[in-house]
Amino acid sequence: MTFLILISSLFAFVFMMISIPFGIKLAHKISLIDSPKNKRKIHTFPVPVIGGIVIFSVLAFTYVSATPYLSQHNALIPLVFSASAVLLVVGAIDDLIDVRAKYKLFFQITIAFFILQAGMADHLMYHDIQPLYYLQFALLLFLIVGVINAFNLIDGIDGLAGGIFLIAFLWLTIYAGINLQYALCSISGIISASLIGFLFFNLSVNNKIFLGDAGTLSLSSLLICCFFLISVPTNLGRYEGSFNMFLTGFLIIISLPVLDALVVFKNRIQNGKSPFSADRTHLHHRLVEIFESHIKVSKIIIGFVLSNLILGLLLTILFSPFWVPCLLICSYAFLYFALGQFKKFQSHQDILKQIQKSKKLLQVSTSNLN
Repeated sequence: MTFLILISSLFAFVFMMISIPFGIKLAHKISLIDSPKNKRKIHTFPVPVIGGIVIFSVLAFTYVSATPYLSQHNALIPLVFSASAVLLVVGAIDDLIDVRAKYKLFFQITIAFFILQAGMADHLMYHDIQPLYYLQFALLLFLIVGVINAFNLIDGIDGLAGGIFLIAFLWLTIYAGINLQYALCSISGIISASLIGFLFFNLSVNNKIFLGDAGTLSLSSLLICCFFLISVPTNLGRYEGSFNMFLTGFLIIISLPVLDALVVFKNRIQNGKSPFSADRTHLHHRLVEIFESHIKVSKIIIGFVLSNLILGLLLTILFSPFWVPCLLICSYAFLYFALGQFKKFQSHQDILKQIQKSKKLLQVSTSNLN
C-alpha cells in the first residue's frame, strides 16, 4: 500500500509538471491572469493564476485512478472533494472578476456549515448536552472560516502560501501513514507532490504562476477536511499518544497564517477600515520592505515555522504539549518586536541619510556663494 501511495504521488508530480505549461496557455486564452493594476500588487508583469485549478485537477484524476487499489476508502471523501470544488469555482470566479468579500464569506460559511453538518468533526464535539453542542458547532464554524481566510490572506509573495501548505500536507501524510489511513495518506501525498511541482513554477522567472484564490480556498478547505478525518480515533495506529504530536504540529503550522490575519484585522479595525479591505500590512509585506526579495522572505517565514515545529515537538516529547502555547507566544512576540525595532532602525538610518544629504547640499550652496 505504501508503494501505491508513493507511485501515486510521483505520478501526481509528473502530471503536474506536464499540465502546468498547458494551464498557462489556457490562462492566457481565458484571461485568468493577475495583472499589476494597483500599488498593492508586488509583481510587475501579468502572471497566470492557474496553480490551484491544476493542483485540484491533478488530485482528482490521480486519486480516482488509485481508489480501486486502496484497501479502504472513507465514505466522506466525495463530500470533501465536493466542498473543495465549490470553493475552487468561487475562487476562480474571484480571480477572473474580483468577487466582493461578503459573497466569498457567504460561500465560506456555507461550506463550513456543510463540512460540520456532514459529521466530519463529530468526534471532536460533546453531544450529550445540546446547548453545548450548538456552541461547539458555532465555534468550529468560526474557526473553519477563519483558517480558510488566513491562508487566503497569506498568499501575497512567491513561495509562501505554497510552502506552508506543503509543510501542512506533508505532516498530514506522515500521520495518516502512521495510522494506516491509506485513503487520506494518498490524498495528502498527492497534494504534497503537486505542491512541489507548483513551487517549481511559482519560484521561476519565465513561467511563473500563482495559486490564486481558487488555490488557497480549495486547498485550505481540503486541509481542514483532511485534519478532521485523519484525527478520527482509530485502533490502527502504531504509536500510542501520536495524536498529541500530530495536533501539536498541525496547530504550530497553521498558527502563523492565523496570527497574521488576526493582527492585520485588528490594525484595520483600529484604523477605521473594513477588516476585509486590501492593503500591504501583512507580515510578509513588511518583511519584503526590509529584505526586498520574495524568496528570501518566504525562506525566513517558512524557516521560522519549521523551527517552531521542531521546538514544539521536542517540548511535547520531553515535557508536555501545554508548553507549546508558551513557545508560540514568545516566538511571535520576539518576531514582531524584532520587526518593529528593525523598522525604527531603518527609519533612523533614513533620517541620517537625509541629514547627510542636506549637509552636502548646504556645503555646495555655501561654496557657490563664496
